[in-house]
Amino acid sequence: MQEIFDLKLDLSSLDEFQWDSDEVTIGEKTINDVSGKKDFEKEGKSTAETFIRELVQNTLDAKLPGPSKVAQLKLEVIHFNSPLEKKIYQKFVNDRIYKRLIKCGNINDDYKFTYKALKASDFNTYGLDGILTSDHSNWNKYVFRTGNPNLSKGRDADGGRNLGKLATWKCSKLWMVFVRSKISKPNEETRFMGRCMKNGYSKIDGKNKLREPHEYFVKNEIRNKVAVDPALEKCLKNFFKSPRDEYGTDFLFPEFHAFNIKELIPFAIKNWFCPITEGDLEIKIEDTNINKNNIREVTKKCFSEEIFEGVNQEMMDFVINTRAGLSDINIDMELLDIPDRELTNFSEDYFDLKGYSLKEIATKLNQGSHLKLTVPVKIDHKDGPIHDEFYVAIKMRSERKGLATCGMMMRKNQILWDESKKSIFTREAKYLKDIMVAVISTKSELNKLLSNFEESSHLVFNSESFTGEAEYDVKNAKFILKLFRNVSNRLINLIFAEDENENKDLLSQFFSLKFKQKKKEKKIIEEDDHVEDVVKESPEIDIDIPPSKKHIYSQDQVGDKLVINSINNEEICGKKIKIEFGIKKRGNTDAFVKVDEFDFNLLNQTDISFYSGCSIDNSSRQQTSIEIFVEDTSFTLELKGIKKAYSHKSRYTLI
Repeated sequence: MQEIFDLKLDLSSLDEFQWDSDEVTIGEKTINDVSGKKDFEKEGKSTAETFIRELVQNTLDAKLPGPSKVAQLKLEVIHFNSPLEKKIYQKFVNDRIYKRLIKCGNINDDYKFTYKALKASDFNTYGLDGILTSDHSNWNKYVFRTGNPNLSKGRDADGGRNLGKLATWKCSKLWMVFVRSKISKPNEETRFMGRCMKNGYSKIDGKNKLREPHEYFVKNEIRNKVAVDPALEKCLKNFFKSPRDEYGTDFLFPEFHAFNIKELIPFAIKNWFCPITEGDLEIKIEDTNINKNNIREVTKKCFSEEIFEGVNQEMMDFVINTRAGLSDINIDMELLDIPDRELTNFSEDYFDLKGYSLKEIATKLNQGSHLKLTVPVKIDHKDGPIHDEFYVAIKMRSERKGLATCGMMMRKNQILWDESKKSIFTREAKYLKDIMVAVISTKSELNKLLSNFEESSHLVFNSESFTGEAEYDVKNAKFILKLFRNVSNRLINLIFAEDENENKDLLSQFFSLKFKQKKKEKKIIEEDDHVEDVVKESPEIDIDIPPSKKHIYSQDQVGDKLVINSINNEEICGKKIKIEFGIKKRGNTDAFVKVDEFDFNLLNQTDISFYSGCSIDNSSRQQTSIEIFVEDTSFTLELKGIKKAYSHKSRYTLI
């Protein structure tokens, strides 16, 4: 019976589809697309959390306008169990890509398919629309680009650099995704393509060429022929196990392996409770629906504040109310210009306290009042100044359990968790207990400016990696970021420093300006209740110390470029050199250990933009190293695409 049914299934529309990648000649200068494989996982962030953060952000960024258009996202695991289903699966995940993935080290040569995929479908969205040849079209950015240093044009988006999608591809063991998207602009059609990210360049047997890491599942090797005809749609309906009748996009991740899909539920609530509660988003994960009507019930059932560091229903209500303009005390801050010197504290003169004294505000806060401060800013835009504002809110928890300060910093719908710890949790606020703090920007122009500071993980800002120089005055932008980061601490310091009410002793357990001093290291001998400090002396070392390594090149860091110029030295001519690169960050002891792939990656992100006096062995490329053959008495090497905020180091080995 299976064979009879098999004959009725027409898969001929897939015969002209195949996996395709570009080729480059070994030794040629290569121009790599920005970014490559990057798991986007920071310390304390699971694969499930990074996945749902990025996937939902993409959905919200593509949401159709209007309050009645609720963005919907549905996730389910699908299995290809029957012989027929496996045959369909292998038409897409075929033998060619299987062999290439083995060669690149993505999978072992004995890898067996699980025939399991994760499908994510969004509705009430634009889909991946736009002109196919436009760099700024949503289709082009998702399917062809693995990052864009320029932000998205047009729609007010949480994302924009097109890098976070890589955090979703990681859920596939093969780093693979198939995309089906129904759109209305520039014309109504359904589009389809597959995309796969290999581990890096691979040598082509018998050729002096490398195959690029980016693989595309396309028809007749034509990458802009993506419109789906009725025959192909029948095959896609079997592969995606559903039709696509409404505008929006289906993402199918084959060989899904990274987490249990149920793990996504609490992370969806933690990161997206605002748009869900406000009625802009609904998420269905297998058989669990999360919407504005039941989010409190699902939260109570699936969410644990112990796991999520003090984020509970009260904290979520506090943030939602602040965004809605609901508070007990509303005060304003005056508009500040860029000061001649850094303001370490704000006096009472900087605020319009609406008739309250600082003592009264402190008392009301301790009684449970919700305080909201409006902070105006003037944005120096290329088209003229723009006035905008953000909000700082403070509230004590209803039950005093001695919990650490819980802070949230939000840009539009995105919560920057690491920024909250670096900004809100520092200085004054970290000495308080049972206090909730929120710093929130909901205004479109301020959101856009701040996004130019945001790291691709969407967890933290980087003040030295501003990408909006073409639109904004950089000095003004950095001052606004400093306000966004620091006003909450300054306000807390002002209010509680002036508190003289009868709860002064109570407040002392919440607030202190005593800082611990580092203890000097000492050696202690304990014997028969006798304690004696002993001076720790370094022993004399009597060995022959080898001579220091000769410097064969100098290194200069200019913006996003790293330039290496050799010191004229005939000794290195005709020799092969391996150069390793590292990044020195504050607190790191070794610049060459565990270099973040997104910060520096010679395979996909960092480009060798110029070289002379040497040749490049591209087949030897690794994430942080390259081998060169010196052909002259001096050489020059220029790397483009480095993080200018960091100090880049290098070292060499003669091979």
